[in-house]
Amino acid sequence: MAIIDRATACLEQSPEIARAELAHLRWKLARALREYQVFKHSHIFDPAIASGSPSLAEAGRRLKIDCIAGGETFFRYVRFWSSKDVVANWGEFRAATRDLGRNLRDHVSSEGTQIRLLLAEATKRGLVSAREDRLQA
Repeated sequence: MAIIDRATACLEQSPEIARAELAHLRWKLARALREYQVFKHSHIFDPAIASGSPSLAEAGRRLKIDCIAGGETFFRYVRFWSSKDVVANWGEFRAATRDLGRNLRDHVSSEGTQIRLLLAEATKRGLVSAREDRLQA
């Protein structure tokens, strides 16, 4: 979220000044999102899918699909704006970047709630210890 906050603040600068920092922040965000995605899939979603519990498996599948879709939205944005002159299209770029930031925030918040519910259910079923639940939540 700190990366998104910084990118949002950059949008208040002139396009000539903001362009380089925004490119750097896009790279940092891409890396952070990818690392977070790998973590969630390997430590939360895939174990839920393999748990043997139909409800946990369905929740894990749904979360994994939503996570992949969220990542694709970000990378579509990157591909689109990588081929555009953001300075010449500053107004459109700012609006798209703000929308992306809001969407990512909403996605991460909603996903966090769903992950906590999934981990609570897994803990209740004895599939995860309460200590692991706190670490992963």
